[in-house]
Amino acid sequence: MSPEHPLSPHLQIYRLPLAALLSISHRITGVLLTAAAVVLAFLIAAAAYVPGLWQAAMSVLQHPLGQILLIAWTFALAFHLCTGIRHLVWDACIGLSMPAVQASNWLVLAGSTTLTITVWAWIWA
Repeated sequence: MSPEHPLSPHLQIYRLPLAALLSISHRITGVLLTAAAVVLAFLIAAAAYVPGLWQAAMSVLQHPLGQILLIAWTFALAFHLCTGIRHLVWDACIGLSMPAVQASNWLVLAGSTTLTITVWAWIWA
């Protein structure tokens, strides 16, 4: 390979469309939510056998960093739900035109944010 030819010049100048970024993020949130569900199941099962583990976990989650983690988890769940619904609509061959895709991009982001704010407003109320 000669040094005068870059390996992938398109990677330096090409910007992924928002729909592609949301699709990649949908897959990432799916993996993260699966990992979080496994950790939660392990925590609940371990709490049944280890005295004080549940109180320790709750004190960690009530810390401000724990609250940020829970808010991020809630957003990931809402985002994955909204993008999943969008993919189901697309599977029915609805909303595949470029204007509809661009509108649904922003609808997914707005819906995820609204769901997250609604859930946490209800929790903190």
